Amino acid sequence: SCSGYGDEGSCNSGIYFSSCSGNYDNGVCTGTYDNTAPTLSTATVGTNGVTLTLTYNEALDTGSVPANTDFVVYVDASPVVVNAPVVVTGSTVVLTLAASVGVGTVTLDYTPPVGSPIQDLAGNDAGSLSGISVTNNTDITAPTLNSFTSTTANGTSTTGQAINITANFNENLGVGSTMTVVLDTGAIVTLSTIS
Repeated sequence: SCSGYGDEGSCNSGIYFSSCSGNYDNGVCTGTYDNTAPTLSTATVGTNGVTLTLTYNEALDTGSVPANTDFVVYVDASPVVVNAPVVVTGSTVVLTLAASVGVGTVTLDYTPPVGSPIQDLAGNDAGSLSGISVTNNTDITAPTLNSFTSTTANGTSTTGQAINITANFNENLGVGSTMTVVLDTGAIVTLSTIS
């Protein structure tokens, strides 16, 4: 009987048997095997505008990772740099772009390298991609200010007294976001993101 990579007869071809049952008969290994290349199911840009995820129809070999230079991403026909590293996990290939794609039309090319191409667990290489349309889910809607709150009691403050002010928005803000508030006194206060 056989399992895994064949080691005699015609099984020396190294074909991976994903489900093998049977015996060697006159040098021929009977059983079923996977020789079908993985195919691309979806290509999407996340809400952050810089994470591009390619999802394939089956699990991929996480040890076979193409270089970032094997991919070319275009926004409105202009190339955008793909940063290293490329991440292969489960059935996905994740690319990180050097700049947000904004509201542009995104397309993708992929040229399989000689070494470390996108491939499935059986070692079947995924095909090249040319002009693939990418779904752009970039969030371009500005956050809305809902309210200001303060734990500092109303009244006259003294010089040097800390005044707590919180601006509440309808969604999470990016780390490092700031806004400038002008108090009734004319004092200018800068608020920083805390959550």
